[in-house]
Amino acid sequence: MRTTLLLLTALSLLATGCSYDDLAAVETDQLALLDGSPEGIGLLAFLNDSATTFVLLDDDVPLDRRAAQGLIDARAVAPLATVAEVDDVSYVGPQALNRLVWFAGEQGWVPAGDDELGTWDGVTFTVDEAAAVIDLVNAASLTELDDTLGLDSRAANSIVAAQPVPSVAHLAGLYYVGGSALGVLLDEAVTPTEPPAEPFEDQFVMDESDDIPDGWGEFVTANSVNGVPDQEVTITLVLDVLHEAPGELSITLTDPNGDTVQVDVTGQSITQTVWTQGSPNGDWILTIEDGVPGFPGELWGWALEVVSVD
Repeated sequence: MRTTLLLLTALSLLATGCSYDDLAAVETDQLALLDGSPEGIGLLAFLNDSATTFVLLDDDVPLDRRAAQGLIDARAVAPLATVAEVDDVSYVGPQALNRLVWFAGEQGWVPAGDDELGTWDGVTFTVDEAAAVIDLVNAASLTELDDTLGLDSRAANSIVAAQPVPSVAHLAGLYYVGGSALGVLLDEAVTPTEPPAEPFEDQFVMDESDDIPDGWGEFVTANSVNGVPDQEVTITLVLDVLHEAPGELSITLTDPNGDTVQVDVTGQSITQTVWTQGSPNGDWILTIEDGVPGFPGELWGWALEVVSVD
């Protein structure tokens, strides 16, 4: 006997903790929505199990004796493969289906959470993964499916035309949606989104003054950077020198990775932004050389300003 059942209504009632006697069947032509759902899979697994006997269906569910016997007889011919086949059994109507779904859930036949839901086109889904994929495909635009995720354009068009897609089973049955597309959608749906990094800003100061050798040798000073998180940052050198002819100075800055930047000596107060590869944490080396004798100089201090990139 062909009947109709609105899955979402049954599930919402079940979620409130009501008994199967309170479940109301709402007419719809989408009985097939149960196929591939946790409830549908649990229902079929329960009915096809050898431990599910006439007595269990008749007394414990309970069903009309004729419906219980009809299900046992149908299963003896071949395992019940779809909810529609269950519905086609004589004396199985909306009330019987509601009771069966509820009883299967109560007895632990309905998978949930991390339980395996099923495998389609070689791709296995848990219940939570399947729900995440369905949420993804029903919210996605054609551009997101085709361009951003790189699905075959025919698969992308097929999905958009079918929205809202009720289950992974239905998704896998769409035109040009095969194992490759299902794998891409699963990876996208379950890959955790990294939270945005907290903005970082700090200044590392070396404020000890010292003489710059006049016309001979190098003056080397170090500044230690620490505590910078693993994110892209901008590093700005702030440098103050006292020198009557600052253009005679050659100044370089070496980062903890060994990369050296030539500092543009434009005056006695210098500000220059530098970029670092890798972590900026560690010792930064400032080297000053006065290659022309005649004018003494002094380093007043220097700092490294570290700011995360937006």
